[in-house]
Amino acid sequence: MNIEDLSIEDLVKMRDQLVEVLAGKVQARQRELSSEAERLAGLITQKAKPKAFKPSPAKPKYQKGDLSWSGRGSQPGWVKTHLALGGTMEELASPH
Repeated sequence: MNIEDLSIEDLVKMRDQLVEVLAGKVQARQRELSSEAERLAGLITQKAKPKAFKPSPAKPKYQKGDLSWSGRGSQPGWVKTHLALGGTMEELASPH
């Protein structure tokens, strides 16, 4: 079929048919891409969730009887009392 031999009316009909077919194919492709984008977004969301950080408990660095302190954070009252009474941190050091 040579389109040069077609009448204007036939060419217009053909153009309308082409536009209709192309519109359907574009819509189908958009649905495919939208579905794939949703699937990928779900994968990204799953992988993006960071694991909760749970620090391991620190080993006691200082001890006095049943009391112990890792040396992290504020000094507990018993350490402050020991130091106020003239004691040293070396006296409280755990035997490790």
